[in-house]
Amino acid sequence: MSDEAEQSDTRRAALSQLLEAERRARAASEQTERWLEPLRRAARDAVTTVSLDEVLRGALEAIAAALDGDAASVLLASDDRSELSSRAAVGLNKDIDLDVHVPKGKGYAGTILETREPYIVADMHEVTVISPTLRESGLRSLVGVPLVGGDDVVGVMHVGSTKVGHFTAADAEMLELLAEPIAAAILRVQLFERERNARLEAEGALTRLASLQNITAELANATSVIDVCRVILHETRTQFPDSDGGASIWVLRDGRLVLLAGTERARRYPEIPLTEQFPPLAHLGSGEPLFVETFEELTARWPVLSEAGVSAFAGLPLRVEGDTIGLMALAYLAEHPFTALDRAFLVAVAEQAAVALDRARAREREAREQELRGFVAEASLALSSPYAEPQQLLQRLTDLVVPRLADWSAVVLVQGTEMRRVAFSGRPSVTPRALELSEELASSVSGPSVSARVIRTGQPVLATRAELEAQNRSLASLADELGTTSVMVVPLVVHGRTLGAMSFGSSGVHPDYGPDDLLVAEEIASRAAIAAEDAMERSRDRALAAMLTRALLPSRFPELPDVEFAARYTPADAGPVGGDWYDVFELQGGRLGLAVGDVSGHGVEAASMMARLRMGLVAYATEGHPAPAIFERLAALLAEPGDGFETAVLATLTYALYDREQRRLDVSCAGHLPYVLLRDRAAELIECGGRALVPGLPSETKETALDLEGGDTLLFLTDGLVERHDEPVDIGLQRLLEAARDSGRLDLETLCDEVLERTMPAGGRRDDCCLLAVRVH
Repeated sequence: MSDEAEQSDTRRAALSQLLEAERRARAASEQTERWLEPLRRAARDAVTTVSLDEVLRGALEAIAAALDGDAASVLLASDDRSELSSRAAVGLNKDIDLDVHVPKGKGYAGTILETREPYIVADMHEVTVISPTLRESGLRSLVGVPLVGGDDVVGVMHVGSTKVGHFTAADAEMLELLAEPIAAAILRVQLFERERNARLEAEGALTRLASLQNITAELANATSVIDVCRVILHETRTQFPDSDGGASIWVLRDGRLVLLAGTERARRYPEIPLTEQFPPLAHLGSGEPLFVETFEELTARWPVLSEAGVSAFAGLPLRVEGDTIGLMALAYLAEHPFTALDRAFLVAVAEQAAVALDRARAREREAREQELRGFVAEASLALSSPYAEPQQLLQRLTDLVVPRLADWSAVVLVQGTEMRRVAFSGRPSVTPRALELSEELASSVSGPSVSARVIRTGQPVLATRAELEAQNRSLASLADELGTTSVMVVPLVVHGRTLGAMSFGSSGVHPDYGPDDLLVAEEIASRAAIAAEDAMERSRDRALAAMLTRALLPSRFPELPDVEFAARYTPADAGPVGGDWYDVFELQGGRLGLAVGDVSGHGVEAASMMARLRMGLVAYATEGHPAPAIFERLAALLAEPGDGFETAVLATLTYALYDREQRRLDVSCAGHLPYVLLRDRAAELIECGGRALVPGLPSETKETALDLEGGDTLLFLTDGLVERHDEPVDIGLQRLLEAARDSGRLDLETLCDEVLERTMPAGGRRDDCCLLAVRVH
């Protein structure tokens, strides 16, 4: 071929290239008309990130079409321009991975960021590609340019083709021109976002400040730990709605963290041991807050939390005057970055929570101490009854202990080498099994039980769940069924002698017992021991006095064909034994002496004085003295102080002289109660009157006469039969009349039993009583 022909071909090829370039430029111009204006508007106006993404996608589609490419993407530079991250893409087989980061100077896009120059790759197999999405896209050639705004590179834009060697320098030049409005738009949006973020951050700071002010005001009025926790949980739940329900709060107790309040997930951890397996250990001592934002960091440092369902959390020690009292934690199910504002807010909340908790706990301790002091006073009052039996006193005490100090309580007393449970109280839900547990705690004095150990050593025991299990498995099993977490067993010691032991059980309603609770239990047990010892002594005295009284009363009555007798002596159920007595004796001339009397005082002294009066009455009546003279002599027999008795004694008396032939009854009274006449299904009270026998005073005797008929029945009595502490004696006398009327036709023995039963107070008799029944045939 000639030179002329070659030149002609060269000119035609150049012309063809120019024409092709013109065609492509025209096509690009037509394609860009629909996205250039949005880009300019984006560069001019403040738009949102979402609208920028829409503009970028439209621009990338047009740019890819203009360069006859198969894909296009934009990567944005980080604030410090040290790396790139994907922002928008079209034409790729995969969704863009926003977590892929390309370091500056590395890979294809990183090289453009570093050099700030266009970069054409004819074959991607010959270069290093960082992004796995780009690497697996099927593209073979690339052209990329920096996105330059002013003097700053804000990102990289590139177009790809599945053809090798598809792009030319002209494509790079065109891409640079198209990149200018994109860079301007990105800069504008970033500026807008920074301004918006600054505004949101300021608004957030104001919101957090208002929340802190609200917390301060609420905590100032919080009087209990529950109130403090409620305030903290509510505010953190409001300020961190994407967390797992707000903050949870634990307090340090006995070398572990114990949950006070928190979310449902936190309640899975009611107690957290202070070991290296759990996050709080390293930070509770230093007081530094702990922020974990990724699951990877969480599981790498604390593998035990891999199954906890939490991916991020904040842990803030609660400190007061340099001492850590607990922990506040905020958990996230997904990974979560904590902003500087988040961290500052949580630290401030933790500081206020710590002070408020410490103050509330101090108030609750003070209130608890006052309550316990009041409780001890109530227990002392319950134990102060001078007439109750030991078992009654101790049962009254356990009834008071439950539910205020325990969910169940029991008292055992030593009897020889064994222990006998004498009192028990428990909440209805725990009573049956708690009875079994109280029996397991007590056995023989020489046995291995907790109560036996307490009685042998005289030292109290505060047994935890682990200690119960160590004692025996059945004990631990019962404790588990009851939910018992701790037990206090304290000795009942008086005058250096251990009478028994008292147990207190915590079964879910009450918190675990501590040293303060043990001190209160010991104080109660000490007072219970003194009261029980006194009650035992009084019980022995009453038993002795009752035995002496019965021994001094008539053992049998005269056997007569025309007169029948029956009598009852009943010692007090809830009071001391007094000096009540009765007697029936024969006199000359076929007459009978009938007497019922009551000597003031109680115990052996009253019984002794009763015997003196009874024997004196029989002696003076046998000598034939009239009733007034007999009463004068009996008054002289009453003890004066210094006569072997501690106080002066007075007595009341009804003395009746019955003439069997005349059926005449002459009754003389010295301040005694009326007697009852039963006749023809009617009952009548016959007044006595007179003045009680008092040493040194002349007697004033009231005398009445009564003609009896066959079938008449007389009832003579002492005041213990009708008197009650909560009603006038007249009501008791009417009750007696009704009982006598209803029982008048019964034999005398049955009549006496019926009258005693129907006049018995619900709580037992507070005084002893006598009843003498006489029936004329």
